[in-house]
Amino acid sequence: MGLVRAGLSISRGTGLVDPSGNKYSKFDNCFEIFKRAIRHFSRHDFDATANATPVFYPPSPPLTSITQADVVGGSNATPLNQSLPYGAGGTTISGPWGKAILIGPNAFIPSNDPDATYLHELIHAYTNLNDDQVFNLFKPFGLKHLNPGTYDITLWIRSNCKNTICSK
Repeated sequence: MGLVRAGLSISRGTGLVDPSGNKYSKFDNCFEIFKRAIRHFSRHDFDATANATPVFYPPSPPLTSITQADVVGGSNATPLNQSLPYGAGGTTISGPWGKAILIGPNAFIPSNDPDATYLHELIHAYTNLNDDQVFNLFKPFGLKHLNPGTYDITLWIRSNCKNTICSK
């Protein structure tokens, strides 16, 4: 399914579906934790957020002239291909039209998991929390900030929200 904004065709997140057809099944424990940690968490609303949030791969050549404002509205003229912090697997951008997820090449390196990166970014899209707030929210559930940056959130999700694995 797609949406057209400012002449752009935007693909929507399809959700994480395993071969059995169960959405997010490899993260079933994470969703149990989300129910306990996120006030008024609703799987229905979370899935609606996933379906309503477009996902982009900024290194793609057609995205070099597309700005954040073109995608989420507002006045941020930063091109999408310059919107992903160096070394980040993903980021979530926001504007008056909503949110969009940018997934970068580091989400696909062998030590990472693109599904966990996507779920990390969906948490931001769903809760409107920044990374520091996500660390604080899930600290009682085993999330630890062991390394610089925010990759520990993705590592924790990759473990099905059971532990933070030191990546260094």
